[in-house]
Amino acid sequence: PHMTIDNVKILKEIIEDPDHLTHYDGYVITHGTDTLEETAFLLDLTISTSKPVVITGAMRSSNEIGSDGLYNFISAIRVAIEEESAGKGVMVVFNDEIHTARNVTKTHTSNTNTFQSPNHGPLGVITKAGVYFHHRPYARQFLTNINASLQIPLIKAHMGMGCEMLDFYAERHVDGLVIEALGQGNLPPTAMPGVNACLDKNIPIVLVSRSFNGIVSAVYAYEGGGHQL
Repeated sequence: PHMTIDNVKILKEIIEDPDHLTHYDGYVITHGTDTLEETAFLLDLTISTSKPVVITGAMRSSNEIGSDGLYNFISAIRVAIEEESAGKGVMVVFNDEIHTARNVTKTHTSNTNTFQSPNHGPLGVITKAGVYFHHRPYARQFLTNINASLQIPLIKAHMGMGCEMLDFYAERHVDGLVIEALGQGNLPPTAMPGVNACLDKNIPIVLVSRSFNGIVSAVYAYEGGGHQL
C-alpha cells in the first residue's frame, strides 16, 4: 500500500539507465503483493527494453512456516537469466508460474498461489528441469510519460447504485473515471444521471466488468445497459 506512481517512475528510470542496460542482462524486483500487479502493469506500459524484467514477492513472510519468499526469488532469477525471457515484457513470477503483467491479478488474500491470469492462464512455468514458456504475450502498448498528477478514480457498480458519487466526481472535474460495471458492462438506471453529468463535463469514462472472467459486451439496450452505454 505504500507504493506510489512516483515510486514506479523511479523504478523505470533505474531500469532504463544507460549504464544499467549496458551492464545487466535482466532485472528482478521484489515487491509487496497488495499492489504488485499495478506496479508490473505500469512498468510494462512504459519500459521499452527487451531485457527481462521480473517481479516477485512473498505471501508468507520469513518468520512464518512455509515461507515462499526465497523460493520465489530464486525462481525469478532463473526466469530473468533465461534467454527466452527476452522481449516478453514485464513478468510476474510466483509459485512456479510466470504471468504477464498485462493479465495477472491477485485472486486470494493469503494463498501462495494467489497470482493468476483469468481468461489467459500463465505465460509459462518453472520446473526443476528449466523454464518453459507456453505462448508469447500480446503485442505491447507503450506510454511515453507517466503523469502521476492525473485524478482517475475507480468506482465499483452495485445493486441500487445511485448517482451521488458520479455527481461528486463530475463537480470535481476529474481527469477520467473507470467504472467496474455489472456483468457484461451494465449499470443500474439510477446511476445514469451521474454518468451523463460526467459526460457533459467531457470526462472520459472507461467501462470494465467487476467479474474477472469474460469481457465487456454491448448486449442489453435498457437504460444503463451495455449496449445503451
